Amino acid sequence: MALFGAPLAHEDHAVRACYATLRMQEAIGRYGNEVQRSYGVPIQVRVGLNSGEVVVRSVGSDLHMDYTAVGQTTPAMRSVPGASTNVSGVQQ
Repeated sequence: MALFGAPLAHEDHAVRACYATLRMQEAIGRYGNEVQRSYGVPIQVRVGLNSGEVVVRSVGSDLHMDYTAVGQTTPAMRSVPGASTNVSGVQQ
């Protein structure tokens, strides 16, 4: 799960998330084509995108910092991968 807007809020966080999703699909598509050509193994990855309000808090120390999200949107993300579609809109 990726969090956009943490630790610094951006007004265009939703747009950034959409672009990141599209870039991930494009990158895995290129990689999948390469693996298919080289090894004959198909690779398929689903990427889900959900938006909503969460409370984000920092977890870690001065040497390593992570963030955790709490809110109604967070549990909903568990069901998104099963319902996600590829860039062309075809359910995988």
